[in-house]
Amino acid sequence: MTTSAYREWVASDEPYTPCRPIREFVDLLRAAGFTVFHKGDSSHMMADPPEDHTPFSATGWPITSKRWIGHALDIMPGGPIGLPALAARIISDKQLNINGTQWIKYINWTNALGDTWHYSWQPTFSRVSSSDTGHIHISARSDMDTSDVVSRSGYLGGLMATQFSADDIAVLRAAALAVLQYKGRGIGDNDETSDDNTSMLGFFDEILRNTRTIITDLAELKTMIVDLPSLGGAPTVEEIKMATIDELKSRL
Repeated sequence: MTTSAYREWVASDEPYTPCRPIREFVDLLRAAGFTVFHKGDSSHMMADPPEDHTPFSATGWPITSKRWIGHALDIMPGGPIGLPALAARIISDKQLNINGTQWIKYINWTNALGDTWHYSWQPTFSRVSSSDTGHIHISARSDMDTSDVVSRSGYLGGLMATQFSADDIAVLRAAALAVLQYKGRGIGDNDETSDDNTSMLGFFDEILRNTRTIITDLAELKTMIVDLPSLGGAPTVEEIKMATIDELKSRL
């Protein structure tokens, strides 16, 4: 059974226009070599309730979605940066209120560990598991339909030029020590000199030798760090070392 909004859309000759942040982000991502879609297929259009891939979404936030505006995009695998790294960087930037991310309502993504998450800012940050796999889904706020924040900010250029400083790597190396302990790769004390942890850090150092893997693995670890509420943003190495195992684990 289709919704009345769907039937009204069909009767109106199926008009569809993506909101400006979605259109600009799609155009920039495609130019950078990503495969990106935004208009939903028939399963989206006929769903009840209709969501953000449709031009009559019933889930608009923070205001009712205007007719006939689309508010979502899907980034597919195969681009110049792996999807876990790309999503992790966008999430990290959104958490830090980086200019160019204001339009983002929520992101569905799968991390490098294979866990799929729904990260939302409506208006405060929340995270729950998701079944929306195989791509990055980004939904836009419904109150920024004509905003030029994506193009004006130059955000995507900065995103594609992701670089990690020596301080970043030091922070992330310390974080890896704790994160991988939870995952069973290191079970010694939180001490870089223990046999288990020396082996683990050797593995991490090997990862650092590959540029593409640096972007993928460090972006994700950096997102885990930014998620830590008590650290208030990008932490120092000493702050990471002082963070408790339980607190880090609760954020995975």
